[in-house]
Amino acid sequence: MIEILKLNYPYAYKPRQRWSMELQIKNGYDETVDIGLFLVNRETDQQMGSLTFKGVAPGESKPSIWTSIIEWESEVPLALIYGKLENDELVDIKEVDFTVREGSFTTGLVYEGLPWWAWTSSSYECIIALFGGGGTAENHPYVWINPLYRDDWQKAYSAEKERFIINLQRSGFHIFSNQRVFMYNSTSSWLESFIRHLKEDLGFEKVHLFGFSAGGTAVAYEVQKPYASELIDSAVIASAIVDWPPGYADPVFYSSKTAQNLQTRLYIIAPVEDELSYDWLLEYYKNAEQSGKYIKLVEWTDGHDVFKNPSLDGRHLLEVALECYRSESQ
Repeated sequence: MIEILKLNYPYAYKPRQRWSMELQIKNGYDETVDIGLFLVNRETDQQMGSLTFKGVAPGESKPSIWTSIIEWESEVPLALIYGKLENDELVDIKEVDFTVREGSFTTGLVYEGLPWWAWTSSSYECIIALFGGGGTAENHPYVWINPLYRDDWQKAYSAEKERFIINLQRSGFHIFSNQRVFMYNSTSSWLESFIRHLKEDLGFEKVHLFGFSAGGTAVAYEVQKPYASELIDSAVIASAIVDWPPGYADPVFYSSKTAQNLQTRLYIIAPVEDELSYDWLLEYYKNAEQSGKYIKLVEWTDGHDVFKNPSLDGRHLLEVALECYRSESQ
């Protein structure tokens, strides 16, 4: 099959200015093939451009820079459609969906088919931020993690969340956050793979995690995996739901019960009036104390939304998160 090894693009654009996308594509077949790619506007089905690579040998990869002039305004859903070319027709077709938006503040990154928004900085540290969503107990249990920007009911956006990310960026961190709904359970490997890519391929010296609500459910479980002791430098979970109602079969839904397996430094932000998370975050904290890792519990005022409210001792989310990420305690 044909594989996308790299897809970097500016998430934000300015209308009628040049927009460039960097990609690298690989021939995964055991024969020499031609490869075709098409960039399509999902809203209008308008083809924005095409590329053809002729005579690509087995295992060979081809880099390219794709440049276009954007005429639209507002948010634009795009798709990169690609596959093997046979008689001028695509076969074994694959697609990557991503979104660009009028603005100037961030870029995009696609790894193993999953698109990420990326707020860049000049340092060698980054934070992966996962926001709210939900979970299902039916068929294949999983947590779903909503993207920050999405114009329907599955929407994690708030001005306070965006401000939090931008302030982390201004504090010297690269920030990555999922660009579409990501699914997660105890068998998921995409987060570990992405963290390894950031450290081993892109050269980041430190990778930190931030998880809010259902995103915190994922992070609370991920930091218990053995690899986390080596590759996750610290994590913050806020209003994380770590003990779900009966019927959710996957271990990710009950990470408070296994928190003694914590592998890295962790700050727990627990809103005292949040019925979804508070009691079970206390249980997580008590069990995690057995791990021998540095762990801190910070109690928060009011309910689930920690982005608007301060802690009981008057601190705001940015201050507490930076304390965790900049600490040398292990």
